Amino acid sequence: MTRIKRIDLWQSIVDGIVTDYRRLDNACDASLTAGAMDPSGPLYDAIWRSFSGMLDRLDVDGWITWFIYENECGEKAMQAKGCGKRGMTPIKTTRHLARLIVESEEHSRENARAMTPAKDQANEK
Repeated sequence: MTRIKRIDLWQSIVDGIVTDYRRLDNACDASLTAGAMDPSGPLYDAIWRSFSGMLDRLDVDGWITWFIYENECGEKAMQAKGCGKRGMTPIKTTRHLARLIVESEEHSRENARAMTPAKDQANEK
């Protein structure tokens, strides 16, 4: 898969996660305001545990979690540096985040290749 296609794929994934996060957050806020949910109750806990569990499994490097919670889905336009050649860059959109994720993947792959021991030529014969 080309780099652009991987960026497109991650953008699509992050768009879906951010949309779901906003819907859950809005629904929980409305329920709390109406008195229909307790922030210390089991329903509230189950909703956010499920969301966090999904993020833990998918978000290996923690970028999506950072984007949602610390960077407030890009609203703060916080700067981050991926593993590529670019310096610090404001991360305002899911596209910016997708580029960062792909850079991290590429860096991880390069490190994995560098850590793989060279095959013993004597064993290849």
